[in-house]
Amino acid sequence: MHCNSTVLVTTNDHTYGVTFVWIGQNQCDTLFTLCLTMCPMGIHLWIDTDAGVDDCLALIAALTNPSVTVHGISCTYGNISRDAVVTNVRRTVRACQGVRPGLDAPPIYLGESRGLSDFNAQHLKKGLTPWSTGSADHDCWHGTDGLGGVPGIEETLAVACGLSLPPLPAYVEDTSVCYDALHTAATAVREMGETLRVVAIGPLTDMHHAALRHPDLPGLIHLYVMGCSFPELHPYCTKPILRGNMVSFNMPHTEHNTACDPEASASSLSLYPCTVVDWALTALNPLTMGGYDALHGHYPYTPGTASKGVPFLTQFHRHVSEHLRGKCEPYGEFQICDPLAVLVAMDGTLVEGSVRGECTVNTSHEGVTLPVPKGVEMMYGRSVLQVDTQGSCEVVTKVDYDTCVQTLKSALEYRE
Repeated sequence: MHCNSTVLVTTNDHTYGVTFVWIGQNQCDTLFTLCLTMCPMGIHLWIDTDAGVDDCLALIAALTNPSVTVHGISCTYGNISRDAVVTNVRRTVRACQGVRPGLDAPPIYLGESRGLSDFNAQHLKKGLTPWSTGSADHDCWHGTDGLGGVPGIEETLAVACGLSLPPLPAYVEDTSVCYDALHTAATAVREMGETLRVVAIGPLTDMHHAALRHPDLPGLIHLYVMGCSFPELHPYCTKPILRGNMVSFNMPHTEHNTACDPEASASSLSLYPCTVVDWALTALNPLTMGGYDALHGHYPYTPGTASKGVPFLTQFHRHVSEHLRGKCEPYGEFQICDPLAVLVAMDGTLVEGSVRGECTVNTSHEGVTLPVPKGVEMMYGRSVLQVDTQGSCEVVTKVDYDTCVQTLKSALEYRE
């Protein structure tokens, strides 16, 4: 005979379920400890997103993890307009429900549609009405709709895969309700003896406004940020790209999410205890184009067409990311910025190196007039880490890359 029992083991700030199996007539006989599926239990997330293609993969990683409860998803501007973001989030959640029929859609909320600074909104042409084709995503890296420009592809793929998709989930339009719901979720999770992990993979505008509405919020959550860039933490690498990815917008020392709202970044990083997955780390840990193909199982992709025997989410992400893949191919790298931030939030054991300190963001554009002359390098939006072992900001400098990629691949292959 054999008997099973499960105990909870807490280590490295995570709780794991470990199953012990006794084989024999009694528990004194041979003991086998099965640790192959030691997954963090009781992970409580809230995701704040500007859902483009990498955000989509990040959401899939969270929503296909049975150990994770996503208490809410707030939609902000960034890669594309906020209204397009909420559509992309609803589509991605619906796609995940296709492979997890028992998954209740997390509440989806509208966040802010633009940053705090009029100067920056005009400079980047983000948050304006209508959304400008001259914006900081002017090359349409994520496609004209922010999700590869393939509307409805999930329906075609679901039919071919024999899946039934539910209706698109509803969303809440009142931004004040969004911040109240975040505070309520944080309070409820704290009452369970846990901490809500808020993963901000877009501009930090929503986090700024949430703290204004609920000043006690920073004491209730831990904030995970994809943003900033600290190339000085990687002195062994001198790639200029580590400085930032906003060179064409006269902001070579900053990352896109931070550049969208330096003021909100400055306030949020000073208010919240946080873990930062910065641009420099993600620039050092991209997928090669071969790695991108491996992530999707090397299946024979044909635009707009389903492939027999290939997992639904693998095909869904392959179709929505094809446009971005084409933009990345000349560089030989496909960035997985937002997925890395979500993975770190879900499992701290993936972090193999970090530096703690206090983070500041430059919010000065004094003396700069619009349009900014070509060749002028603004320090506006530049992030600086003052190293301090007691600091409230932890910047990740190394991750278990292979496990991260395998986790993403498993998420794309998920089906109950």
